[in-house]
Amino acid sequence: MTTTRLIAAIISLVAIVALMAIVSLAIGTNRLGDLVFGAFVLGAIMIGLAWVGVNLYSRMSASRAERERLRYEFIQNMAAKGALPNDGSFMPLHALQLSAPQVQPKQAGTQIIFNPNALRESAVNLLLFSMRQCGPDQNRIASGPECAAAGVNGYTPRTWGKIVNDYLKPRYDVVTVRGGIDNGGGTFVPDTYGTVKTLYDKVMLDGAVDALPGRER
Repeated sequence: MTTTRLIAAIISLVAIVALMAIVSLAIGTNRLGDLVFGAFVLGAIMIGLAWVGVNLYSRMSASRAERERLRYEFIQNMAAKGALPNDGSFMPLHALQLSAPQVQPKQAGTQIIFNPNALRESAVNLLLFSMRQCGPDQNRIASGPECAAAGVNGYTPRTWGKIVNDYLKPRYDVVTVRGGIDNGGGTFVPDTYGTVKTLYDKVMLDGAVDALPGRER
């Protein structure tokens, strides 16, 4: 028998002996009814105190959860306005975005990198390249052949397909229309976002919000 079990056994034995002594004394003095009534009252008091404790703890938990909810909503509202928390203050969202270097169109492809193991960053770069290639107010995403012709770093048909099919389609509902670009084919931003620039801003915002401390990923 371990020391912990021995101590527990001794305490239990002492409690039983004490209870038997109290009951015997109550019987000997003809006060057993008072003992039972006292035990009932004491039990009621303990139950009441336990209820009060549970109620107070529940209110504290609810208050804490409400504060967290309001804090999260505040951060979301600030993020929608273009600012995110940074060491007790707020940083403009554009400071977290990928900067668009001022280069000649023929050099634009050298600034874009596709990585099949980093689909969100690759999607951001594909949309950034699409804005340069097609214009920020258009709704068509640059095609694979366009990325190949521009010499996008890391481009392969498989990587381009993973960016579109494994990331942009399931998360942002981009639509692919069969056929050549000249015949209206290609991959397009849905009406929910309207333009490549709007979708680019949304992907950047989602990435920044997901990076917040305590945010589930």
